[in-house]
Amino acid sequence: MPTKATKKGGNRRDNFSAAVVKILHKRVGGKCCRCDATTFGPVANNPIKSINIGQAAHIAAAAPGGPRYDPTMTPEERAGVTNGMWMCSNCHDIIDRDVDEYPTAKLRAMRKKAEQRAKAEMGVGTSKGVSETTDGVAVGVSAATIVDIRKAKAEIRALNGDKLSESRAEELLESVSFIDPAVDSYLPVVARELIAFYEQLVMHCQQPYVLLEVVRRLWILADAYHTQWTKQDVEAITRVSERVMKSVANERNRIYQSLVALLKDLSTYKILASTQALLVLFFITIDVLMI
Repeated sequence: MPTKATKKGGNRRDNFSAAVVKILHKRVGGKCCRCDATTFGPVANNPIKSINIGQAAHIAAAAPGGPRYDPTMTPEERAGVTNGMWMCSNCHDIIDRDVDEYPTAKLRAMRKKAEQRAKAEMGVGTSKGVSETTDGVAVGVSAATIVDIRKAKAEIRALNGDKLSESRAEELLESVSFIDPAVDSYLPVVARELIAFYEQLVMHCQQPYVLLEVVRRLWILADAYHTQWTKQDVEAITRVSERVMKSVANERNRIYQSLVALLKDLSTYKILASTQALLVLFFITIDVLMI
């Protein structure tokens, strides 16, 4: 693809061609790679005009002296698709003013995640009542997060019944530790994906530390989303809790205490027949007393 080169103040600038700009904004659905803001919209009272606040940003600068300029790149590479990302004008300004905070590697990772998010969002409605598809893919940042969760789930499923090593189980648990249920940008569907991941994990791991950590995180999820749980959601949490009890051979009392706290919490939400959670708690108590 030909380079669109211009001169500014005596320096050659390897600018993006119109074709490259079009590719960059299409690959992320016209949304900013940094803040996920929509960059296109209608002009009020004019049915044929639109506003664009998006820009094709260079990852490595288009000219010497610019942010993250890389002298080893050719003009074609500098003006190519792989050196660009779509951003709103505000975020473009931020990344170029704070180069230490936004090095090349970080921007490339940001672009990759934005493209994954756009792919996950394709065909997913965002209006009330259709914010999720039948397989649980949500919109925005939730969609990108779900991609990460499902990668971890896929690795576990590929074991075909074999057990995870303790170190790998801890690594997989760590791989989803960045998800904070208290953050408003995560929809409840993210919590449901996490519950499914935890269920897969406890089926292939018997390490007490990992199982205790799963119970702790289930409690956090239950607390963060309790006003939005459905009957199926709480049944899923209860099912994972049961699996933890069946998987564990040691430190049962510690896990029992954690499960008691979780199930008591669930039983107060009155979203489903809380009897189910209380029955599970009853049988766990009997199980522990018989040790």
